[in-house]
Amino acid sequence: MKQKYLISKDDGKNELTIKEFAETDKDIFSFQCEETFDSEIIKSAVSDSKPVLISRFRTKNMYPCELYANKIADSIIDLFSSESGQSIELFFDDKDYFVKEEDVELINVVESEEIEIDNLLDDTSGEDLIENNDLKKITPIINLAGKISTDTDDQ
Repeated sequence: MKQKYLISKDDGKNELTIKEFAETDKDIFSFQCEETFDSEIIKSAVSDSKPVLISRFRTKNMYPCELYANKIADSIIDLFSSESGQSIELFFDDKDYFVKEEDVELINVVESEEIEIDNLLDDTSGEDLIENNDLKKITPIINLAGKISTDTDDQ
């Protein structure tokens, strides 16, 4: 999925606005959400730390994933540190963050190790449980409307 965020600062109103858009059709972005914040609160969060800033602009209606939130926070910091820019547009495409080919080799190695672990499980036959009479101690009981029954064929 492709997403777009438009971040704009209005010094006259002392506000920061973040608009979220999502691609609903090929190359067509639809408006999803808009959040407006007091610039003083955002400036305070910028001077505090990036995690604090992220917590300020994430809302119930607009909650970007951590990767996007970090880039949005960097853009807000740039916007408040420069006097020239008043808006920034960010584009995100989920397929840019898919697993890369070198990571696939690592996944294949891990999967082959899991097969070896599964083979270890197949080597146990449960005879050690039978020898210790542990299986005989387990008695299945079904309680049907107050009646205790060990026979499941009566149903």
